[in-house]
Amino acid sequence: MARMRSLLVLLSALSTLVASEAGSHTLALHRREADPTLLDSSRLARRQSESFSNIQKRQSILLWFANFTVGDSKDLELLLDTGSTDLLVDPGLYKKSDKASVYHKKNAMFNITYEGVNKQGTGFENILGTVNRDVVTQGSLTVPNQPVGDIKTYTVEDAPGKKKAIAGDGIIGFLSPLISSFMPAANSWFYNLCDQKLISKCRFGFAFGTNEKGVSVIGKVATNLFKGTLQTGPLHQSLYPLWTTAADVSLDHELLSFPNQTIILDSGTTNIQAPLHIAGKIFKTFGYNYTIATGGPNPFNPATNIKFLTGYYPCDNPPTLSFSYPSQADIDNPPAGVAISKTSRKFNIFKSTWPVAVNGDNNCTAVLAGTNADADPADDANAWLVGQPLYQGHYIDHNVEGTVGMADLLHPADVEGSA
Repeated sequence: MARMRSLLVLLSALSTLVASEAGSHTLALHRREADPTLLDSSRLARRQSESFSNIQKRQSILLWFANFTVGDSKDLELLLDTGSTDLLVDPGLYKKSDKASVYHKKNAMFNITYEGVNKQGTGFENILGTVNRDVVTQGSLTVPNQPVGDIKTYTVEDAPGKKKAIAGDGIIGFLSPLISSFMPAANSWFYNLCDQKLISKCRFGFAFGTNEKGVSVIGKVATNLFKGTLQTGPLHQSLYPLWTTAADVSLDHELLSFPNQTIILDSGTTNIQAPLHIAGKIFKTFGYNYTIATGGPNPFNPATNIKFLTGYYPCDNPPTLSFSYPSQADIDNPPAGVAISKTSRKFNIFKSTWPVAVNGDNNCTAVLAGTNADADPADDANAWLVGQPLYQGHYIDHNVEGTVGMADLLHPADVEGSA
């Protein structure tokens, strides 16, 4: 089943280059607080093994972007999304080049729905448009004949009349064609880089600091950015064709523990969404208040409705949420043909990322939420959608050859050095 999520992370790249090895290109990154309605024009040069740079944080929504040339449209700020596949350009911005061609048939249409388009990681946005093939360039990397979605209309279900949910000029996905919304299914720009051997290795890593700096690397593992070795676990894609793995989850040093949880990594989600029953148990155990809202039909079971749990906690005392990786179950039963770590290591969510909102009287809305909309409980009752809070302060490697890697950043506050 297609699972599309809008990117609530935006890469903004300026042209400050640092030292690069042969076949790689490294740019220094930073983030800053800004009004989400404002956009910054910038350029990003890239080569065979690539880095996105000058990451910028927007206070009300975490947005990251990089500048692309799509057809004859230059400097389009596209949101980089690890939770979707297709490249989509906002209405009126896409200009065909003289190399553009029909995708499948003239005026071929697409329809896609993104979930997680507001600060709380919820909300739905439906997009309609047409598909063409055209040249897509980022720095020195050019993919010819990339399928491009030309958006015609938006519908934001949670905000009638709102033209679009998030800022930027469009979205570029990093997943396989298995969840493409185009007909027939299309390769993502990243997968085309792999297929056309334009990058050294078919992998990319995010190294987002907790305070205004970060690096994103495509084509290799930037070992100089993190401490020790990369903790490596297997991709679990039998149920979800996503960046899915498994971890043992715990709170406050094993006060609560949930072994062998499915972890869906989505840089396009601003929060962490636990299964509804697990989120409820967590907030009940800690004595924290929470509310449950009921929405429209559940995509996994239309006979039921989506439910979403919002939790609250004392601002001065957030719990410690840890992901032990890889899971002990994967260590005990490693998949054939994939090399993974033989011991696990805990990766904690930084306490500075816990507050989604400060409500007064030492009451904060938690970055940890719960929902029944991320998985079919009949198939997997323990699927977590894990977004930006885990990425902050850690290096996360996404490897098409069948692994996900995690490590603690060498400089978690401000990522330094070349990749």
